[in-house]
Amino acid sequence: MRIAFFVPGVPRPQGSKTAFYIKTIKRVVQMDACKDLKPWRATVAAFAREAYQGPIITGPVSMIVDFVFARPVNHYGSGKNAARLKESAPVRMSNGYDLDKLQRSIGDALTGIVYRDDKQIDQWHAQKIYGDKTGVTITVEVET
Repeated sequence: MRIAFFVPGVPRPQGSKTAFYIKTIKRVVQMDACKDLKPWRATVAAFAREAYQGPIITGPVSMIVDFVFARPVNHYGSGKNAARLKESAPVRMSNGYDLDKLQRSIGDALTGIVYRDDKQIDQWHAQKIYGDKTGVTITVEVET
């Protein structure tokens, strides 16, 4: 079985934490460093619910994920060539967010919707690419 869907928006990472001490409760509290993580995961979860209404998968799954980002201005020509992509412009994105942190946000967002727990993911195929429509294409393959 294969579940595939696209989630529009700017992909957000999960993993980095910010810690701070709160004097009133005398404790160190950790928060996700990415302030947009919760809304991003909620959006991914909403699109997952729309794409898959079956029972929670309990076996192993493979994930194929393409994170699509907008190209920076310097990938394009100037003047009359401002709308033309330079020949030297890369297809894949080698900077920006860490790929493993982007994967983590997707794995956790699908927990309890598609599969029971993201530890069921036994294989990832993921890439960061440039494209016209920012977001993430997610394909979950249920292994037999």
